[in-house]
Amino acid sequence: MAITSSAVQRLVCGVLFLSIHLAEGDLRYSFPEEMRRGSVVGNIAKDLSLEVSKLSARKARVDTEGSDKHYFDINVRNGDLVISDRLDREGLCGDKASCVLKQEIMLENPLELHRVNLHVQDINDNAPQFNKELIQIDISESASKGARFPIEEAHDADFACSPCACMGFLQVLRFPPTVQKHDSQVN
Repeated sequence: MAITSSAVQRLVCGVLFLSIHLAEGDLRYSFPEEMRRGSVVGNIAKDLSLEVSKLSARKARVDTEGSDKHYFDINVRNGDLVISDRLDREGLCGDKASCVLKQEIMLENPLELHRVNLHVQDINDNAPQFNKELIQIDISESASKGARFPIEEAHDADFACSPCACMGFLQVLRFPPTVQKHDSQVN
């Protein structure tokens, strides 16, 4: 059996068409990290034009790509993609600028696979950390209004690419300063 060049061309065109069709069919959702269990990310039934009444019979489920951790479920009663476990962006993606989890929606009878890219957005849930617990700054009484006083940089896990400086003072200076008097009695 000989394979002709036109058969190969048709096969290549078919594969390219199928791969383009699959790439266009990917779902993308964005949501903030640390959402509660049961929070809705999106509705896959609506977004994939699936009949909600058939999700249970078709055993709709989320399959993780290359991970044993299961962060999402499908509510087969309404088609919602919901969070099933706490997501910490820094724990999942570290210092990467973008945090995308790749999952697959699987349906049976007939078998269907739909890729889902889930963009985990950072929230400011980490306080900045200085190298020292207390930073002491001596400010002269003759300091000009608006004068700046440099302090060391703070590291903020939420903004690993751009260190934070001058995040604030741990103690508030009071003006005029309070004076503590110690009574001493001379006998």
